[in-house]
Order: sequence, then C-alpha cells, then structure tokens
Amino acid sequence: MGIISIRIPEPLEYRLDQEALNSGKSRSEVVREAITAYVDRKEHERILSALASSARALAGDTQSRREAKHLDDLLSEDRLGPLQAAEAGDESREGPWWR
Repeated sequence: MGIISIRIPEPLEYRLDQEALNSGKSRSEVVREAITAYVDRKEHERILSALASSARALAGDTQSRREAKHLDDLLSEDRLGPLQAAEAGDESREGPWWR
C-alpha cells in the first residue's frame, strides 16, 4: 500500500478527527474512503459526459435517429411477447425472437 503525506488546514483536521472518532475508524480509513468516493464520482462523471456527448452526436445524425425509431418499433410493448418467450426458454413460438 502506498503512503501519501498531505497538509490540511486545522479545521479540516479537526473534522477528520471527529469523523474518525464518530465512525470508529482510523483517520487513514476515513481518508481512504473519501479518496475512493471522490475518484469513483469523477470516473462516473467522465463516463456520463462521454455518454451525453455520444447521445448528442447520434441525435444529430438522421440515419441514427431512423435506426433508433426502428428499434423502438420492434421492441414496443405489443411486440415483446416473442422476446419474453425466448428469454423464458419457450421454444414453442414461431419466428425469430426479435419479431
């Protein structure tokens, strides 16, 4: 495990000490959890940003919108019976599961 040395303002150190005391954890545990939560959140934000960027690009493409509409039509509520049967292992239905 790596070692990191940081300087923090006294008010933050006090809050860290209080959190460690209240949670029954060491200061190092509290800091590790905080860093993990921060890094996880930043990664999640980057993924969401990339997805939003891709969605905007697809939304601006006529062919992509047409394909999305076609998929939506194929998977509409009234046409999900064959798909649900296939997922349930029901081989008695005729035709491909996607129709």
